[in-house]
Amino acid sequence: RIPAPGVLRNEDGAGRVGVETQRNAIERLRAGYARLGGQTGLETILFGRPEQHQLPSIIETAPITKGDCLLQEINEDQLDAVDKCLKTPDVFLLQGPPGTGKTTVIAELCYHAARRGERVLVASQANLAVDNALSRLDASEQILCIRDRNESDLTESDDRSFIGDHAVHRWLSTVT
Repeated sequence: RIPAPGVLRNEDGAGRVGVETQRNAIERLRAGYARLGGQTGLETILFGRPEQHQLPSIIETAPITKGDCLLQEINEDQLDAVDKCLKTPDVFLLQGPPGTGKTTVIAELCYHAARRGERVLVASQANLAVDNALSRLDASEQILCIRDRNESDLTESDDRSFIGDHAVHRWLSTVT
């Protein structure tokens, strides 16, 4: 029972911090403090400018085919997203509800970037999302996936196969 003179209050400090962080990031973009290299800043890509309506042209590369892919379960929409992302010089935004294959696209992008000799940082608010993307890359000998996380911060249920020595031993077992 809640007493009549009592106060009922719901505190969601973490939610407010997340919203404030996003709001501050948008304000920094609008103020011009967050820029990509080159002539086009991130704020132009996201918000546009009346005097500058032309975005950078796409990078001309041969289209990606299903035969080029690590993940053979990739569908045509996912393949199209990978191809467009690889041809985008600045920022490619991928959005979709759970279960639409964003993790497959991310893993495939990592694979193609590694084949080009590039390094990739995969970041997420959820540890499981990073683990899922990395686990899809297990089939490739060309990719050494390492999670930057202290083992002392892990719980029993956390995947350790991409952390520190575990990652190196896992990768070495695939190339020998």
